[in-house]
Amino acid sequence: MSDTVDKVSDTLVLYDIPGKPGSRSWSPNVWKTRLILNYKAIPYRTEWISFPDIEATFKAIGIKPSTTKESEDTHYTCPSIIDYTVTPEEKVTDSNVIALYLDKKYGSNEKYGPSLFPEDNAEAQFAFIAQFKAILQPLVALMLGCIPAMIEDPRGVSYYHEKRGKKYGPLSEFVPAGSAERQRAWKGLQEGLDTLAAAYDKNKEGGGEYAFGKAVTYVDIVVAATFLSTRYVPVDRDGPDVKCVWDGFKSWNGGRWEKFMEKFEDHLQVHHNVIIYNTLTDKFEKPSTLDVSFVDFDGVRFRLSTGERKTLLTLSMNIRCWGELVKYGAMDVLKKEYGSYLAASTEAGYHVSLEYDTEKVPKEPEAREALIKSAALLRRHALAGPFVKAFATQKELDSVPAPTDGSAAPIGELMQVHYRDEEAIYVQASHDRVTVIFSTRFIEDTDRIFGKVFLQEFVDARRLPTIQTAPQVLYSNREPPLEIRQVPGLATGDDVGYVTFILFPRHFANPNIAHNTISHIQLFRDNLHYHIKCSKVYMHTRMRARVAEFLKVLNRAKAEGSGEITRKTVT
Repeated sequence: MSDTVDKVSDTLVLYDIPGKPGSRSWSPNVWKTRLILNYKAIPYRTEWISFPDIEATFKAIGIKPSTTKESEDTHYTCPSIIDYTVTPEEKVTDSNVIALYLDKKYGSNEKYGPSLFPEDNAEAQFAFIAQFKAILQPLVALMLGCIPAMIEDPRGVSYYHEKRGKKYGPLSEFVPAGSAERQRAWKGLQEGLDTLAAAYDKNKEGGGEYAFGKAVTYVDIVVAATFLSTRYVPVDRDGPDVKCVWDGFKSWNGGRWEKFMEKFEDHLQVHHNVIIYNTLTDKFEKPSTLDVSFVDFDGVRFRLSTGERKTLLTLSMNIRCWGELVKYGAMDVLKKEYGSYLAASTEAGYHVSLEYDTEKVPKEPEAREALIKSAALLRRHALAGPFVKAFATQKELDSVPAPTDGSAAPIGELMQVHYRDEEAIYVQASHDRVTVIFSTRFIEDTDRIFGKVFLQEFVDARRLPTIQTAPQVLYSNREPPLEIRQVPGLATGDDVGYVTFILFPRHFANPNIAHNTISHIQLFRDNLHYHIKCSKVYMHTRMRARVAEFLKVLNRAKAEGSGEITRKTVT
């Protein structure tokens, strides 16, 4: 975290404890607040703060302790928030108190959705949460000793060992692998989840999917946040197939917990453009003159502007591979998705434009939200063209009888999308699969090393029994895969890598699954390079911390002066 806290106007700040790259936010308590912010699409930014710095920092900026009980390890905890959108700013701590504050300020209304505490049922929900915490105490036993491996900085690790060790003893020996305690913890977790499932089933109105009513409430947020922490904290005490506690129980109770988490997936990874989403949300409610240009992933340029009428909004996009996308069916996808909102004439310098009359947009909150989210996915829908065509082609080829003369089965067109300089996506359908190949270039030597480690992990992880249904992943560097070797001008060399995904029909079996598959696979390259950069930052941080510790040791090793030196002569 920075040494000073910058007051950013019109911003809500969330304080979180940093985990290692790839699972930076890991605390279940902080996830309760983060999920509310994501679920309601409330703009915010995150300030990362190490365990040993929480108390001093919060005292300095005026955040009050979340408890005054002397028995607690610390009085100051995350999550805490500072809401700079109000004057004077509001400083709130404790996940439950924050939930009540956010719901009072942002729900229920058209912009931020329904209340998480409908019919003022906060007392009933908090009673449910207390029971939930009690029945899932085995999670503490299964995860506590492994949490230090998740914490980013060495100071935070030492602090956690010191504080928790006073209560539980050495964490390395807490509920160890193969112990009877650990077996009892897993059994207790199963019993607890059975009880939780029965409690959800009592809500007939929600069909067993929600704790109260037929929509997400704060209880569902708390359950989801707890499950998320079981995903992100690695464990090494339950065999090679259980890399996190989530792996061990996600399929229990007929797989209902995986299904339960699906409703929150869109709030964990953002596929839409946040600038478009936030701007349209604001301007649909309060129209005003606008002209803003910005850039998304892969150099895609956008412009949001108003013409002579401030109620007529135009969203235009420029994407370098537009010609290829049109060839592979992008316009069909856009016409189906946007209909009359697709502008008849495109703004100069851009490839496609959408027009929205704020006086004619839907008034119903759900319909308006869907319209805004659709506009914010313009880039995603344009890039979806080749995938939609490939999925359709696979179904056609699958319906054709296999050749009986020994000839090869027919395959679909090899579609090439050069969406970045010197990088491309290749998509091809066959009778039983769709093959997607990414070419990517590593500019720096260190990027290539990190990239190879990450990509090899993709290949190795696929062999685990717990994720056998995931797409098959293959990685090769220097030489392109066999499927595209006939393509002229392919780059080869140490700085080039090729990642192949094999999508089987189960990965696009229905429209919802196909939609999620397309959304996730499009961002593969961006996520890969993002995690490479995060890993480099983590390594540099660790090296700087280690050097700082060495300097302290050297400074302590300096010989101290003993006063004036007495000189004596030999007589």
